Amino acid sequence: MPPGEQLNRVLGANTVQFHLDGTMPNPAAADLEKGGGTPNQKTERWANRIALYHFVEPNDKKAKQALAGTIELFEGQLQNGHQCVGKEDEAMTLSHAPIWWRAILSLRITSEKLAGRGDDYKHLEQLVLDWLEHQTTLNSLGLITSGPRAGEIWLPGARTKVGDGGDKETDKVNNVVHQIITTDSKPQAGKKFFELSHDRPDTAGAALAKKIKETIGFGDNVTRGTMPKLANRVVFERFDDGHVGRYPDAIKKDNGHVRQAWADYSSGRLGCTRDIEPLPEEIRFHGQPRTREIERV
Repeated sequence: MPPGEQLNRVLGANTVQFHLDGTMPNPAAADLEKGGGTPNQKTERWANRIALYHFVEPNDKKAKQALAGTIELFEGQLQNGHQCVGKEDEAMTLSHAPIWWRAILSLRITSEKLAGRGDDYKHLEQLVLDWLEHQTTLNSLGLITSGPRAGEIWLPGARTKVGDGGDKETDKVNNVVHQIITTDSKPQAGKKFFELSHDRPDTAGAALAKKIKETIGFGDNVTRGTMPKLANRVVFERFDDGHVGRYPDAIKKDNGHVRQAWADYSSGRLGCTRDIEPLPEEIRFHGQPRTREIERV
């Protein structure tokens, strides 16, 4: 890895370059002997390894190791909780959603290309498709359906700053990718947002999503609504004019989680707190809540 470079940037540069021209500028960062990192970094490293050892520098031994490790990455999330890798839980993180999408959508492309090589590769492709369905279901629970923020997604989850008001922002890449997956409407984003570029590695997920939408697709079941299990139980209440998501129990594997997040659709206000607290007095949702519980593993 180049001295002084952040791992996210190096792995992201590999992902972007691979999907531009099939090469990889920093193969050492993806090397199988290297480990560590956060859940999103580990996921993108495995995506890099699949690309490197199957397409860039084919190596049968390391390709098999990369395949086995990537399958283990996804199966581990089924056992330990969605976006929970090793001892860290990044479930529903918005701050690191662009890296997750860049890695997962890279794997959607490569796993589809490799699916004809045998049962293990077909299994990997299905694991990727299942992950996409699970994430789409979670995002749908946090979807703001009206008001100035219509189409944006606001969730409780890991690695989130607390507070409420106009300073809270959703993640644009997450919003755009969800819209690409679930609708045929054109996302409200500039043309460059959908262009792969080393100047904009954080938006690579949007570019890859657009390419996938136009070619291989996200699988027949991506919007079916199958709910994943998480490391911690979450309950969503959705109203006509707002929603609130809560972790009702003490957080296991706390990773900067907010236990409560709410969105008021008419005003566009967003809020989140480390603990479950009463909503601000002026925030009142109307109608009967539609409640959905996400079970813990």
